[in-house]
Amino acid sequence: GSSRITFKQAMRCVLLCLLFVLICHSTWALTALEPEQTTRNQASEHGWAQQGRTDAKSRISLLIALKQQNKEILEKKFWSCSDPESFDYGNYWKLEELSEVIRADSDDLQKVKNWLHQYDIFDYEIAATGDFIALETDARTAEQMLHTEFFDYERNEHRVARASAYYVPDDVVASIDLIAGTLRLPGTGHVASIEEEDEKGADYTPQSDATTPQVIRARYNVNAVGRHPKTLQAVASFLKQYISPADLRQFQKDLRLPVQSVERFVGPNDPSRPGDEAALDIQYLMGVAPGVRTWAWSTAGLHRGHEGQEPFLKWLYLISNTSVVPDLFSISYGDIEDELGRTYMSRVSTEFQKAAVRGITFLTASGDDGTRCVESCDRFRPEFPTSSPYITSVGATKYVWSSSRIVDEVATSWTGGGFSDVFAMPAYQRHACDVYLNQTSTPAHYFNRYGRGLFVVWIRDCDAS
Repeated sequence: GSSRITFKQAMRCVLLCLLFVLICHSTWALTALEPEQTTRNQASEHGWAQQGRTDAKSRISLLIALKQQNKEILEKKFWSCSDPESFDYGNYWKLEELSEVIRADSDDLQKVKNWLHQYDIFDYEIAATGDFIALETDARTAEQMLHTEFFDYERNEHRVARASAYYVPDDVVASIDLIAGTLRLPGTGHVASIEEEDEKGADYTPQSDATTPQVIRARYNVNAVGRHPKTLQAVASFLKQYISPADLRQFQKDLRLPVQSVERFVGPNDPSRPGDEAALDIQYLMGVAPGVRTWAWSTAGLHRGHEGQEPFLKWLYLISNTSVVPDLFSISYGDIEDELGRTYMSRVSTEFQKAAVRGITFLTASGDDGTRCVESCDRFRPEFPTSSPYITSVGATKYVWSSSRIVDEVATSWTGGGFSDVFAMPAYQRHACDVYLNQTSTPAHYFNRYGRGLFVVWIRDCDAS
């Protein structure tokens, strides 16, 4: 008796084979995004300690950076509207004009939306520029979408959820640059080491060699006072660096500055928990530029238990999604290039270009740790975003005093410096850098002589002694 396969048995085999193929396809047809990103290295560098798996019900904020169109047009516009010698100088785009150029291809957008719909995600926001999708979901769904596992990391009072890698289907990967809220751990701001001072009374008088806003204005011949009603400046704050309006008023009174309040707080601010960095930023920005309308823009998480999933890129996304924003941002925030993937740094730099063609200027600290080269190092470690050629990197100097007079001004020993390992040196730096490089005795293997210099201007640091 030979055995015979029935029709039902044959169909069952076919279905099983199809199921096997589907399972294999869903497993194999995946691509890792940002494979160069190193969550664990960042954790050890910045003091983050890995805890257990993120609770399945915890909310995760994800920011999908879609592939952008016409980036070559954007870059050309950036240089032309930023160059004082260009006929296009100061001719900025409105948000709507920028959106028409840079928005994601409609097919790419639809592919990503269809992918989200497979996981019952229908509640999301598409940026005004059409190149971001912002959403939040529970950790379990995020893990299923990205074929990964999230773990909690803690540092001091901050808590974030991160994965060590993430994957997206092959038919979607070409439509996405990266998904923020997955890998990068927040770095450290450039926190100045402000010494504790006794409480100052109404009769407080600064010491003769104190670097007050008035001293800085006099040193750089700044005489103007902000009066134009449309002029607007801001500080960018992250990681619970809050501002105390009472402290700001006291600073202004003690130093006999015009008393002026922050016009608007964007994002969270807890005045009962002010941060040194935020205080320094807002007090000196308003002290050096009195009369200019000023905002404080703070970016943090939306949920209890977890901080913002990608504070820096999230902040740029919000700028990209807002029609009325400050003309100038002061930034005291940075990470190290070799801890950040090139995809991420490239996208952030594109966001700087997007803001610049709208007339927005970014001034960022060049760093607090020199070239980050300790005794055993054999290579300088440049910082980002100060290494981006699309913002203004500011180094720090200190004054040399004699008989209550400034007799010289020199670079501080700790101010950030070096050359980028990621971004090429822009044309406007080449002459000055060539002069420096032809006379430096620093061994060539320590840095990339063709990279963007990490400082564009130097200015007196208000905490340098």
